[in-house]
Amino acid sequence: MRANIFIVWGGNKELADTVSQKIKAKKEFNVQVGGDTPNQLFIGEQIISQIKKASVAILLVQKDSDIFRPNLMFEWGYIIANFKSKNVHVFLIDMEDRDLPSDLKGAWAQQISTKDKTVEETADEITETFIKNYHEQNIDKISVFEEWASIRHEIKNHSVNPSYTDREMAAIILYTLQAAYCYNDLHNLKNWLINIDSDDPIVDMVHTVVMGAIDYYISKEKPLSQNRVSELQEIIYRLEDDFDFSKEDSELDKWLHIIAHNFIGLCSNRISNIDDEDFNEYKKDFVEAALDNLLKALSYIGDDSEIYSCMWKGYIYRNVAICYAKMQDTENMTESFKKAETARKKVWKYFKSNINDAVIKNNFSLEYILIQLEIMKYTKQFNIIKLKTIEQQMKEFYREFQQQNMLYLIVDELLASVREMQKNGGNLQ
Repeated sequence: MRANIFIVWGGNKELADTVSQKIKAKKEFNVQVGGDTPNQLFIGEQIISQIKKASVAILLVQKDSDIFRPNLMFEWGYIIANFKSKNVHVFLIDMEDRDLPSDLKGAWAQQISTKDKTVEETADEITETFIKNYHEQNIDKISVFEEWASIRHEIKNHSVNPSYTDREMAAIILYTLQAAYCYNDLHNLKNWLINIDSDDPIVDMVHTVVMGAIDYYISKEKPLSQNRVSELQEIIYRLEDDFDFSKEDSELDKWLHIIAHNFIGLCSNRISNIDDEDFNEYKKDFVEAALDNLLKALSYIGDDSEIYSCMWKGYIYRNVAICYAKMQDTENMTESFKKAETARKKVWKYFKSNINDAVIKNNFSLEYILIQLEIMKYTKQFNIIKLKTIEQQMKEFYREFQQQNMLYLIVDELLASVREMQKNGGNLQ
């Protein structure tokens, strides 16, 4: 995750600008230097907006005509209240800790002397010290599954007591979408999202994509009707919004595109299921649109073999296979199903071995079972030994979990359907 750095300065804007340039030259950071209105006695909306977009702050604390610039003090206080301490880097320029106001004494700070140094040399020292102490702003996309209880608390309280910047929280929300689904927390996540207000376009796009995904999941709980079709078309319209944040945060931009294209594909594919004679001539168009978006989602993932990427490959290849089935393209359908099965097996084995949470382990176990049953259903190739194994797994799953969640019911119904198809004839393996 590319860091967004906000530089607060007091007394020497040239130094702040030079530090900004040198940091950009060292690493691919987005750096914003604070405003140059030293007589302003409050933090303007523009400054607050800039700070809220940042995940790291650098404070160049220096007196101006033997006094502290008012904005320096206000911005420092705002940053302390809203940033994690490890993300605040304070540099005392030609001064010591004892020179600070009483409420700021004791804060960690690096002393910098400008004696016999040019601005360039001072900026070099500050930049090197910052790079040395900088903590990479990476989000572990898989650990969020096991940490959902604490993360949901952070999301719920973000608007009143933030522990992350708006952009950091946006990334966390995007990467925890499937965790919320696993824990049946989508309705709560939607309500919490409504309370997150930001003028950051990246945060706004995350809000659009996640809300679209949640609305799709919620729509699946209702029978497909003309009203549902209108709702799905509205989701597609929202998710088709063109965006490019690759220069600001390439990783977040990548996953926004993957998830947006996946859910555009899912919505288009579901619309094609409507039972309406007047709609028959348009069904093919929606299936083709679904396939096109799903393949675009896969193109953004590429050859990435990380577990989080494999999780989404498992979902998307399965969705692609369903589209090919509707197009009666057996070869591509079978190949896509196999890729989905391979990806889901890898994810299932990972969570089985590395995660202790029963909800998560059982969810990915069910998803792996689901893809095996769907392959039998669509290819009409029935593996008797595998079916018996799945039946035993479902019994153990029910005894362990002690409740029937939606995914369990879907898999159980599919198992009964596959068993019936197998009894009525099919190719046995």
